[in-house]
Amino acid sequence: MYNFRYHLVTIVSIFASLLVGLLLGAAIAGSDIVRNTSNEMLDSLLARFDDLTARNASLRGRLTSESALAQGLFEDWADGRLEGRTIVLLVSEANASSSYVQEIREVLDHSGATTVKITVKEPSFGIRNPALLERMQRIVAPVVGQRYEDTIAKRLVDEWTYVYPLIEYKPQEPGDEDEESGIFGSPIENENQEASTLEDGDDDDSEQGVNSNQIISQIDLEQQVQSHYPLTRFMLFNGIISIEVDYRSLLESHPAPPREQGLALHYVSTAQMPYGVNGIINTLTFPSTSDNVAVDPVGLQITSEIEQRGLGRLLPYPTWLKADIKTLVGTKTVADGASYYAVLVNIDSAKSNMVSNALNRGISCVTMLADVSGGYSVIALLTGAQGGVYGQDRSSTDQFPLLPTDPTGLIPFAQ
Repeated sequence: MYNFRYHLVTIVSIFASLLVGLLLGAAIAGSDIVRNTSNEMLDSLLARFDDLTARNASLRGRLTSESALAQGLFEDWADGRLEGRTIVLLVSEANASSSYVQEIREVLDHSGATTVKITVKEPSFGIRNPALLERMQRIVAPVVGQRYEDTIAKRLVDEWTYVYPLIEYKPQEPGDEDEESGIFGSPIENENQEASTLEDGDDDDSEQGVNSNQIISQIDLEQQVQSHYPLTRFMLFNGIISIEVDYRSLLESHPAPPREQGLALHYVSTAQMPYGVNGIINTLTFPSTSDNVAVDPVGLQITSEIEQRGLGRLLPYPTWLKADIKTLVGTKTVADGASYYAVLVNIDSAKSNMVSNALNRGISCVTMLADVSGGYSVIALLTGAQGGVYGQDRSSTDQFPLLPTDPTGLIPFAQ
């Protein structure tokens, strides 16, 4: 057992050691060796900081100049590459006005494409809503053994990719044309009538025929347009989707379509309907959990359907645009693995399953639009670049694809 003397000696030893340590530390701290070493370390750190600051400024300047160069080269390369193409841009209502969607639209416009922006307001295009589903099934009946989302996706693509003249017509006599409308005809005046017509007959799945010797009135023209879009019109007038498209610029830049095609394009544009679609950019996601978003299943199936039809040469290309194409459509074959028809684009900051769906379905995907490489990747993939996942995702093929080998960006569409 320890006695008091032992504890006293221990305490004195501890304080004595502490005192010696303080004395030695003070002596060393005051020496020239420590002072000189500290100054040398500080000077070295300051020099490294100044060097890194200068290098950072230099790199920032190079990045700015190279970004400007890349943007200029991209704009020159992309100019007109999607001429004659009609591209659906699928977006959610939450992302419809985002800067990324605006960037995609600007890139498509610069590339000469006609953009059909379809904003989806109901997840899965409304088929999760029992009331809407019941009415939708009166227009498109379920197919035994097929998921209904696949059924309506196929029907929507059927409607959107229709390209042959929507109307027959008898040429007008000289002087009969309206001075303001010219080749475009008169605009549809009563859009409310369109909505009420659909509501009263949303189970009508027939197409109306018109005798080619008959002079077509404006009402007949409207009915012809309406008859080709029963499901799209149902979704439009029931708030499931909204559509923005204008074919006037296409007609003005190519003023020699057959009259019936010109009238068809005018009326589908006035009625806000897709026409002759031969490509798609799908950004459509909806929240799945508090932190994640998921690719819309119907939008994904629409994307796959367009991709497969493209690979099977079953997408349209207006024959009257051939006059502006130096290389005749149909003389090329699509290289193995080339992408021309469909691109998934991830514009969500939340975690998404878009990349995994792209890999599973063999659809090209772009995961980054923050700089010019994103816009380039989208246009390149729609004009023959090697398919894959591009961006900074761990599963990415590369940051961006190589230049397409097809200099025209044309593919042998069906006529």
